Amino acid sequence: MKRILTVSMVLAVVAALVVGCASAEPAKAAPVKPAPAAAAPVVAVDADPWTMNFDDGTAMGWAGNNSDAMVSKEKAKSGEYSLKVMSGDAGWKTAWNYKIGDKILGNVPYSYSAWIYHEKGSDVKFNITIKTSFSAYKGAVQGATVPSGVWTEIKSDSFTLSSADGQPGDIYIEPATPGVVFYIDDIAILPK
Repeated sequence: MKRILTVSMVLAVVAALVVGCASAEPAKAAPVKPAPAAAAPVVAVDADPWTMNFDDGTAMGWAGNNSDAMVSKEKAKSGEYSLKVMSGDAGWKTAWNYKIGDKILGNVPYSYSAWIYHEKGSDVKFNITIKTSFSAYKGAVQGATVPSGVWTEIKSDSFTLSSADGQPGDIYIEPATPGVVFYIDDIAILPK
């Protein structure tokens, strides 16, 4: 009987241990460090060149902004046509192309150029300006001198519009002097 009592006690102790272990919280495994994250893939931006020479006989999306702009055969740098802009006597008078966000991308460097002709009788300074979706005006070309009676290229070898300034919205080609009749031809906006 002693043996039965001893075996019963041993079984009771084992059973108590099993029940006690089952109700206790399981042991926590040591934390596993995650594998280092792979670098985010670099997405290449496919920026296309944008050129306009008006030789299809259309304004190619350009219009007058407080001015009159139309395709003309009167003067041309190359081909048969240019864009003639009559800028009026006062205020902000310019040629513009709007909704250019699919043509010029933020954070991409571009070269900007346009050929300008006027017969004002004296030098006139011209700008190429981009307006962003945040209504910021950024000068791609500023204060380029165009002499009277000579086709002259105004250009910037590299200008990058920061996306922090908003997305490109409109582009303007504008004289600093009011009352200028001028012609634009061979516009090229090329990604670098």
